[in-house]
Amino acid sequence: CKQSDNFPEHLIGYPYILSVSSNIGGYRVSIGSVLNIVCACFADILIFLLCMVIARDVIVAVSAAVIFAITPVFAVWGLETSAEPISNGCMSLVLWLCLRYAFALPERTNRWNALLTWCAFTAMLLFSLTVKRENILLVVFLPVIVFIVLIIRKREPGRSLRRFWWVVLSTALGLILSQQLRILQTMSSETALLNKFPRSEE
Repeated sequence: CKQSDNFPEHLIGYPYILSVSSNIGGYRVSIGSVLNIVCACFADILIFLLCMVIARDVIVAVSAAVIFAITPVFAVWGLETSAEPISNGCMSLVLWLCLRYAFALPERTNRWNALLTWCAFTAMLLFSLTVKRENILLVVFLPVIVFIVLIIRKREPGRSLRRFWWVVLSTALGLILSQQLRILQTMSSETALLNKFPRSEE
């Protein structure tokens, strides 16, 4: 399990997390599954926090967290360990930090606090792109989500508009990183790999 190889359909983020965890706590066969379970629990907490930012209703937030927790979307303790739970946690954290930065922080927030929130949001957004290439959807849709909420709320337009452009800057950095990771080339390599296996007609 410690041997290295190149796989065209995988990115470096998830193996990096496994490697760091293995160096800290020692290697064991179940380390991937344990990390995925921990991240799934963390994502459930983030779902609660996201609903609190959006709806500001404890009942709604608890209901969403419970539904997320009891829905068996992905088995993290099965025949293999995949990056989906880690990716889910990253995406939930990015969305929470984005909404918190753009709308939840009050107008008179310390500038350093707002800057740190933006840095955390941008760093997590960039890291999430190294976990799964599908996370590029965050880069595409986050500015749209923030812009829609900006139109709906129509409160403190000057501050919200400034923070909207900071979100756009973060997503632009995400697009640059995606270009450097050659995500489109990775997709074409995986397509070529899948074409080697004939499809079943059953």
